[in-house]
Amino acid sequence: MARSEGKLSAFLGGLRDLFANLVQDFRESNRYFKYKVFIIGGYVAVAILTLAVFIPGGELNQIDAEVRLAKAEYLGGRYFLVHNQSSRDWKNLVLTLNRTYQLRWPMLPAQKSASFHLNRFRDGAGQKPPDEVLIQHLRIECDRGAFERVFERAP
Repeated sequence: MARSEGKLSAFLGGLRDLFANLVQDFRESNRYFKYKVFIIGGYVAVAILTLAVFIPGGELNQIDAEVRLAKAEYLGGRYFLVHNQSSRDWKNLVLTLNRTYQLRWPMLPAQKSASFHLNRFRDGAGQKPPDEVLIQHLRIECDRGAFERVFERAP
């Protein structure tokens, strides 16, 4: 244990010396070199900030699913657009709407999407959901795992 602590402290000491040497070299350099360092540092900072702010965070889930709720004005009404972002096909899908209505689907290939209209879902008695059902919850189960999405407001 003491040996690994000695290696760690030697490593940290080496880093401290390297950083101190870099700071000293920077202080002794001319102002044009300092301008270049500040410009490059600013560019890197803007690039990192851009990536952090503007790249949307995806939903992290077990099966790499992306789900959107949309509405077709003329045909079909409301539907879920489900995208399989994983590198493997999903087999034996079961979509459960509001813990009541289900839809079974044989397969959704990797990197593909499918739309599932609400009028395809059925409850235990074989009834489809009402046209204006409040969508609160969707669960997707397949051979790769499961994903649940809670909806705040539906379109």
